[in-house]
Amino acid sequence: MADVDPDAGTVVLPADRFQLSENKLTILSTAGDIGITKCARSLGIPMMVSSADPDPVYDMWYQFGPWTVDMAERFAFVPPMTDADMVVNGIEGAPADSKSANDDYVPLPEDQLDEAIEKCSGDPDFVYFNGIDDGFGGPWQEDFNQVYEKTLGDPRAEKVFDDLTACYKENGMTFDSSTPSFVTAADPNRIDEDQVEMAVKVAQCQESTDSIQQLADIMAEYQAPTIEEYAEELVEIRDSQDEALAKAEDYIADNPDAFQPVQ
Repeated sequence: MADVDPDAGTVVLPADRFQLSENKLTILSTAGDIGITKCARSLGIPMMVSSADPDPVYDMWYQFGPWTVDMAERFAFVPPMTDADMVVNGIEGAPADSKSANDDYVPLPEDQLDEAIEKCSGDPDFVYFNGIDDGFGGPWQEDFNQVYEKTLGDPRAEKVFDDLTACYKENGMTFDSSTPSFVTAADPNRIDEDQVEMAVKVAQCQESTDSIQQLADIMAEYQAPTIEEYAEELVEIRDSQDEALAKAEDYIADNPDAFQPVQ
């Protein structure tokens, strides 16, 4: 079943329980970076880890556009991301004072970085944390990849989009059939008063029609048979992921100096 949480702006589908989210991948990659950094420092290379703290914003669901008023007011039609990433990605209207997560980060010159990778890419911690199965590469993936298109063609989903179309029309907007749940004139690269106002109306229509719960339930229904078929393999992967994530969190907590410049 789909777990829809409007307060957090999250939707967890069955497949999501066996595939690592962006935030969880960040935890693992950060731990791996610590491993290669410790190795590099032992060789006199002043490497450090760029802080990449997981952010709840990357757990928000945006498969069908803005669907809560809070999300619409903050991002308009821009995919949810941190303020700093908005600046990096050139989003028009991004907060001008956005800063990176680690203002002390000092990148290595390219020649030293190449040396660190050459000499330390075999570090056991680096290899372990970067070698965890993210759950996306198995024989089940082809089935999961087809779920979105199957959902769009489902008569129940078509009824949802018809309801949204009617609501959008009542609010002076036109449904964009090329990007389901969006409207024409929506700009995924800009945040301004007009875009926010339009996104809020879209979110209100999504809420009034209960579109996200309905669409997520349909997607979950299409995913379920595949999960049942590969249940043993998927559960084994999830167990190894959980074990690795726990180790990664402890490893990060035990090495705060890796995020500071070498003195």
